[in-house]
Amino acid sequence: MTIHFVNLISWSFFVDKDLNDSIVFADSITFCIIARLFGIKLKQNSGVANVAQICNKISTGYLLSKDNSIPNSFVLPFWKDLNEITLNHELLNFISKYDNIVIAISSPKQDKLAMLINKTQLNKKIYCLGAAVNINKTIKFLENFNLTWLGFLLSNPLRTLNKIYYTIHSIIAILFDHNTKLNFICLAKKINSENLLK
Repeated sequence: MTIHFVNLISWSFFVDKDLNDSIVFADSITFCIIARLFGIKLKQNSGVANVAQICNKISTGYLLSKDNSIPNSFVLPFWKDLNEITLNHELLNFISKYDNIVIAISSPKQDKLAMLINKTQLNKKIYCLGAAVNINKTIKFLENFNLTWLGFLLSNPLRTLNKIYYTIHSIIAILFDHNTKLNFICLAKKINSENLLK
């Protein structure tokens, strides 16, 4: 089972994917607002809001982009693009030790990795949390007001401005490109609107 928290930057990765063994949540308020423009009512359920509940589970292993002293962690190689993502023996051995796997790299790389792991039939719950794993108390507090982006902007301005740029680009494409709009609507209808984290 894979659990994804999808935003307006990574949503298009899921368009042609089989989501039968996945739960997909709308990670950002902007995703929910754009979906609402097309008559689809979604509730935001972000990785930041769920990180404590997920990370407190017993038997959890972490797949990280860099070493940041989280126990039970494995540092992944840097993959330039989605086609480079593979599972090697060392990674599979690490994954086999835990019931729950938290992936803390950028989307859609973490989403593809989760789906690859899921195909191995190791029967794991795989959570794609990205940067939510490394949040501080200020960002967690700002989540209560849908201002997580502001906390990320203050803590990592360059990365956040880049994400804001890509979010705006995605919004424009969804609103003005017919095929992109249809793909977005199709995916938005598959989003878990009940906000139940199983």
